[in-house]
Amino acid sequence: MKKKYKMMLTIILAAFLLSVFMGFSYAIYRDKNINNVDYSLVETDEFISINYLDGKTFDIKDFKSGDIYTKKISVTNVSQSDTYLTISLMDVSKTTNDLMLKVIDSENKTIYEKNITNIDTELVKSADLAAGKTLSYTIMIENTGSEKVSLYANILAYKEIVKQTNNTFKDTLLQNNKIATAKTKVGEEIANTDEGLIKTTDDQGEAYYFRGNVLNNNVNFGNMDWKIVRINGNSSIRLVLDSVLDNYYAYNDNNDEVENYTTKLIYNNSKVKNELESWLNTNLQEYSKYIVDSVFCEDTSVLNEENSILYLNNYNRIFTDNTPTLTCMGNKISSKIGLLTADEVEFAGAYQKASNNNYFLHSNNINTSWWTMSGSQVLERYNAVDAISVNKDGSLSFDKKISTPMGIRPVISIDSNTVVVGDGTIDNPYIIKS
Repeated sequence: MKKKYKMMLTIILAAFLLSVFMGFSYAIYRDKNINNVDYSLVETDEFISINYLDGKTFDIKDFKSGDIYTKKISVTNVSQSDTYLTISLMDVSKTTNDLMLKVIDSENKTIYEKNITNIDTELVKSADLAAGKTLSYTIMIENTGSEKVSLYANILAYKEIVKQTNNTFKDTLLQNNKIATAKTKVGEEIANTDEGLIKTTDDQGEAYYFRGNVLNNNVNFGNMDWKIVRINGNSSIRLVLDSVLDNYYAYNDNNDEVENYTTKLIYNNSKVKNELESWLNTNLQEYSKYIVDSVFCEDTSVLNEENSILYLNNYNRIFTDNTPTLTCMGNKISSKIGLLTADEVEFAGAYQKASNNNYFLHSNNINTSWWTMSGSQVLERYNAVDAISVNKDGSLSFDKKISTPMGIRPVISIDSNTVVVGDGTIDNPYIIKS
């Protein structure tokens, strides 16, 4: 009887110790993964079985620079019929743009690699999933920035009965436009016929720009009319408003005497920046998830001085050397809104002082000159600063004082993952598909 009693006590003690150990181990596991909710989850219906091996939610409160978080997913077609698989990243909330997302398939091939944006993104799009077949993927997110940040996002895998063809905005533009060769020389001639969509490069890689009297680069966004300027190197789409704001504004009306007058051209210190951001918050707040930070170019560097006039690189590039470029030669500013550079205006079809009423930046809605983001010269003798503007006839001027009230045309970039409908014509402009 005593032996049985001792044995029972031993079993109870062992069970107690085991439970304490398991609880302690679970606590350690929870503590280690509390910011990433790593719990295996299986979802099954009569068609597919989805195994989120590390859970389906990224909930990272303490995402340090250089850290990588990984989740694996395996999906099996358990039915007798072929189907298609789509995997999306949904419900994104983040405190930085420096999160690189990579998807690797079972053959160790990278099938998706882009920065995470604000809108729902298809990571795997309508992949063939035959009866009995299993597809496996690894989803990796790395903080490539220098700051500690946070991220929340959900992974969602689902079947498609019919193969979907939801192309991105860039895909749609490339499908609707045969890549052309410029018929006129950028920076040396005006373009007043439809020269189409032309391939080039910018600071972020392979880019495409529209040139001339283009008829299919119209967008209706936020109940306003826009023109597509180009596909940026990061695949976002740059738009310019097809009108100017209701009021006229100085680029910078700061009349203080300073030692270096080129500082008055700095966009972040300008009046025009404040007006643009106020307009953006007032008019496009409900569409903000589609608008991404993009690179705006600010070149305030001085090339040479003659007769107490400091000529900036922009002046030399546009009015002397005729060498406009989409590669920034100055400071790259990351912003959700800005202005076109004089270079972009010339790529669109303008040329120095030559009038051009037949390129897409010329609009019947605009009856005034409007600012670019490009400074031109400093007149030291008068403590005056000039910037490049676009005249009503489509020509460029280099001698408009930045204190002169003129039109401003907002420029934004649309998220690379956005899906649109329409064909870009004036009667059927591109609009975002919900």
